Amino acid sequence: MTLGYRPNHVFEYNKDGNRFETYIGDIRWDDGFTIEPGEEKAVTVRFLLGWKIERYLNIGRKWWIHEGPRCVGEAELFEFL
Repeated sequence: MTLGYRPNHVFEYNKDGNRFETYIGDIRWDDGFTIEPGEEKAVTVRFLLGWKIERYLNIGRKWWIHEGPRCVGEAELFEFL
């Protein structure tokens, strides 16, 4: 993934395994230009607020990062900036 990447963020799935809702948020970090597959990195995610996303934003919350229907990673909220 490259700096400024703007994937879909999925916080829960329906019972049939399909995405429940997706939210848009861009991902930024300070060191380097890319994150390679399998690499872990502390990043900043900036979400568009007002889409009922606030209910999911709790310290320790984990969620999935999608490119369209494909899950490409997961994330965990460590702190608010």
